[in-house]
Amino acid sequence: MNRKAAHFVACVIAVAAPGGRAGADVADVAVDAMFGDHMVLQREMPVAVWGTAAGGEAVTVAFGDQKKWARAGKDGKWLIRLDPLRVGRPGTMTVRGEAGEPIVFEDARRRALSEPADPG
Repeated sequence: MNRKAAHFVACVIAVAAPGGRAGADVADVAVDAMFGDHMVLQREMPVAVWGTAAGGEAVTVAFGDQKKWARAGKDGKWLIRLDPLRVGRPGTMTVRGEAGEPIVFEDARRRALSEPADPG
């Protein structure tokens, strides 16, 4: 490879991989469609949260006083289990990946399955 060609290849690599990571390695995180604002989470049991991201991407879920993380598998699937939830006020669940905007779910409620729904 001549000197000009080698310089061109080095420039393309530098542009395609800012910060040492190729853009294809990081994607916006997605959460399963069953999660949303005003969701009801099972109280007193571990709570599973799952979705997709780029393979190998770190994903963090925060709710109440808990913050857990996992790394997406090669297939892009990730699963995080929150510790059993205690009685508490409605809260905000935030899901973050390494890139893109966080996903925020407002007014997430904690209930035992036997509790009647609260109209407010």
